[in-house]
Amino acid sequence: MSDLSGSEVNIKELGEMYAEITIQIEIIPPKVPEVKEIIPDVPSPTYNERRKAYHYQKIIKEYENAALEGANSKRNNHR
Repeated sequence: MSDLSGSEVNIKELGEMYAEITIQIEIIPPKVPEVKEIIPDVPSPTYNERRKAYHYQKIIKEYENAALEGANSKRNNHR
């Protein structure tokens, strides 16, 4: 609320009759922008991290192939 809030102004007086207007002035603060969570960018993997990931993927693929070969050889032996 500002200091001018609630001021009264008489427009016109006509004997016993008069018009009266009440003016209320309020300063509306600007809308506060929403604060959004700032998530830092995920750093890209380094050369060594990429090399390790490739190495681990290669090992996992070798284990998968060995497991499939073992399963296939057991199935062929039981026939």
